[in-house]
Amino acid sequence: KRKEESLAGLNSNLANFVRFVISDLLPNQHKAMWVDADTVIECDVVSMVRNALTKTSHAIAAVPIDRRPMGIASKVLKSRSRELSTSFNAGVFVVDLDRWRSRELTKQVRKLTLRNRKEQIYAYGSQPPLVLTIGDKFEHMSPAWNVKVNKLNHGHFNGNACLWHWSGKRKPWNTSNDPDIHNELWQRYATGNNNTMQEFQPTNLVLAERVPCGGGKCFYQLKSDSQAGYLVAPSSAPRILKKMGPEENWFDALEKGWYYAEHLRRKYKITHFLLSPPTNMTVSKELATYLNSNLWNVGHDEEYDGRYDEGNMEPYKEGSTVFLQRVAKAPQPNLLLGIQYHKYEAFKDELNEFLAPIKNKESFARRFSQGIADTRKLLRKEPCLVYDFQLLLDKKGNIYHLDFERCFRRDGRDEAEPCFKALDEAEQLVYQAVSQQP
Repeated sequence: KRKEESLAGLNSNLANFVRFVISDLLPNQHKAMWVDADTVIECDVVSMVRNALTKTSHAIAAVPIDRRPMGIASKVLKSRSRELSTSFNAGVFVVDLDRWRSRELTKQVRKLTLRNRKEQIYAYGSQPPLVLTIGDKFEHMSPAWNVKVNKLNHGHFNGNACLWHWSGKRKPWNTSNDPDIHNELWQRYATGNNNTMQEFQPTNLVLAERVPCGGGKCFYQLKSDSQAGYLVAPSSAPRILKKMGPEENWFDALEKGWYYAEHLRRKYKITHFLLSPPTNMTVSKELATYLNSNLWNVGHDEEYDGRYDEGNMEPYKEGSTVFLQRVAKAPQPNLLLGIQYHKYEAFKDELNEFLAPIKNKESFARRFSQGIADTRKLLRKEPCLVYDFQLLLDKKGNIYHLDFERCFRRDGRDEAEPCFKALDEAEQLVYQAVSQQP
């Protein structure tokens, strides 16, 4: 009995029943899509919804589940065994509102819920009444549109997901360090301004070691997450403003860069470090002191004194605005491959030292070569990436793409030819170095 009461309480809050009155809430609309709040969407919803329910006469489209629905009393299942042999999850579905209205499906769902108050014919709150009302009369959507995240480790899905769904009680915002619920999928979108303010605090930053700084941003590692940190950029960095124009253009480029990086990740399967869109923060006196500690100019391999690289950056000042973006920590060791300024010469100078401790150099070379081939194809499809082109390599030969805001800066130049030339030469240098080292 206690278990039945528990099951009956799951998903029983009123918000879950809104899906049954969409036709009343949107009286002038013909089609809609219901998506539970515990989801992340990574594909074009518009085209999918537009094409759904155009070739069948069903009222809804959903991802099928090849088993009987859960939480329904055995007497009901027996009486309707044939039409309930296949089920679906009601957390994601497309509905033809005209068909829903004409078939009075809201009325049918209501009738079931009222019956359930008298004789418990189902548990699990809002899921069963829709399943019982629809039965097997629904259009089947691609499994990619409702991938249950906690099933990923068990081989239930082997494709490119369009919608991740944390169905059930285990949610990434309530549970940390649980590999089965894949927090990283949610974290990529969940870190908004409020979360950033709570997480990016002086006491949560690793400042005992050097803080690496590049052309306009510094990386601050988090104590609370050893595999993540924040890129921090002063909004008034002189060299950045020279490239981007006004301050708002700099933030706009960072934001566009985030969405562009996600587009490339989904379409071309690239790897990058960005975990969330950028946000901004006003620097307090205490935070300014922390942010200016142990800064290290990676490009020049020297301590940062606020004047390096021709005024490239300036110290973080109290009352100023900084742009923050949550990112994954880069693998160690790593090697930067770029073509502008001193980056390519540094790559050639550091290559042998980088390869020396790698045990399986041939495997590194093969993986690097495949990554370079994929990158050439990517640059032909996405030519803006040749601007200030740069990649990061790890010790296995994997390639990571960087600094996507460069596609939206105002001084972008056509550098395709030297970029492809550098890639060809870099590939030859790696094979040459591998053949010469033990």
